[in-house]
Amino acid sequence: AAELSTNDARRYGRIAAAGQAAWDAGDVERVRDLIAAALPAATGEPRALLLHLAGVLEWRTGSLREACTIMSRGAEVTADPPLRLEMLFDAAEAASHGGDRASVIELRERAAHIEASTERDAVRQAVLTGFARLYAGKREEAGAHFAEALDCANRLDDPRTLVWAAEAASTVMHLGAGLRYATRAVELARSQGRLNLLQLALRRQASELIWNSQFDLAYAAAREGYGLSMEAGDSAGGHLTNLAFIEAVWGRKEEARDHAAEALALGQRHGSLLVSSMAEWALGFLDLTSGRPRDAAERLLALTAADRVAGSIA
Repeated sequence: AAELSTNDARRYGRIAAAGQAAWDAGDVERVRDLIAAALPAATGEPRALLLHLAGVLEWRTGSLREACTIMSRGAEVTADPPLRLEMLFDAAEAASHGGDRASVIELRERAAHIEASTERDAVRQAVLTGFARLYAGKREEAGAHFAEALDCANRLDDPRTLVWAAEAASTVMHLGAGLRYATRAVELARSQGRLNLLQLALRRQASELIWNSQFDLAYAAAREGYGLSMEAGDSAGGHLTNLAFIEAVWGRKEEARDHAAEALALGQRHGSLLVSSMAEWALGFLDLTSGRPRDAAERLLALTAADRVAGSIA
């Protein structure tokens, strides 16, 4: 349809739609080609859509810092409030994974001026505000916003929203409290054939299952998510840390160490403090289960330093 379009705005809008469809299907190289071909000449809303797609692609396959910059810039291009909110939220998510709490707080302030027009947007606003309050040391206020997000999410059947809800539940209540939201997200993403979203939901589900000591199910989810990530050329760091935790529990020491080391390298390469910290946590847990409590204590205590604590927005 884009090739047959005679109007530039329609042509680039359709290319952006094609890129989104390719992303949902897990065809990362196709997305990359479409962005490279269209972004330099696109203007207006098609440009904003392509910048959002480029930012998400960078977040999942490249530099988190660059992803945050791209989506923050794209939020200034669009005149569509829901799209601006989505880009600011995604930019904050990338910043959160990179350990840049100051940027999360700043992006939340920009997002606060956008009125949520749907319940999905209301969940996004509440989750973002909750993490910004958490990073500012206002845990009680954060809890209230997370509770608001969960109340809205309970009425929705959107897989991405349910991944956010799982994160909010495990943050405001206890680790593992988000399992029902993550499981529903997996079911919906699978039924809709949205492979990139499926691997994201599987990563969340595996983490929730680990925290509920359901290791067989967690391992199956992590293995499937890892396979999808590898097929799509996506970063598999989160899946690798989940695999390493479970293998450490099961006493499969070499596999655990290899997966954690691979995740650590990926986290460092992409600037993901979250993945790097989770990999170090897995290695510390492996030290503990291997009878090396002193090594475990040193590694795990280092993760509690203020500059090493990374939050997660899903």
